[in-house]
Amino acid sequence: MSEIILFSGNELAPSLPLDQNPAAVYLSSLTDTGRRSQAHALSVVGELLLGDRADLFSVPWAKLRYQHLMAIRTLCAVRGTLKAAWRLGQLSSDDYQRTIDVPSVSGETLPAGRELSSGEISALMADCENDPTPAGARDAAMIALMYSCGLRRDEVANLTLDNYDPEKGRLAVVGKRAKERTAFLTNGTLEVTAD
Repeated sequence: MSEIILFSGNELAPSLPLDQNPAAVYLSSLTDTGRRSQAHALSVVGELLLGDRADLFSVPWAKLRYQHLMAIRTLCAVRGTLKAAWRLGQLSSDDYQRTIDVPSVSGETLPAGRELSSGEISALMADCENDPTPAGARDAAMIALMYSCGLRRDEVANLTLDNYDPEKGRLAVVGKRAKERTAFLTNGTLEVTAD
């Protein structure tokens, strides 16, 4: 594999309005959570290519080619930004297709979580009940929502009171990729969340 070719200082991207900057256009298409993580990924790529003098908006994204991407593990963020450069007319279709024609990097992931037994759930809830602080009630409500409604940690963390209709026991949940769904609270969960 060839070495990554760093851009020289005179190859920083020209200062563009944000609606013409591929990185800004790509990031604006993401949810807040995705925007933060991909902005960080793009910043890392910028530092790899340009050193400390780069921020994600000064990287000449349209000049990236195959040899650059082979050395970069954050392909998703780079591909999205290159797509934005192509959509903005800053990159030809041929160059875009050749540039993104890089196999995805497969990595090792941690094993998936496991389902908790009813005894483990009971022990967690007992610990929450023994905590007299507001955190105990909060934690019990979070565990109940995750267990009975199948909510993910991120979904529970992003809930507000506006998401909940206590009269109908209905909870509006915003999940992955900003997809909305409705969850209904059962009797036990209604009792725990009433606090």
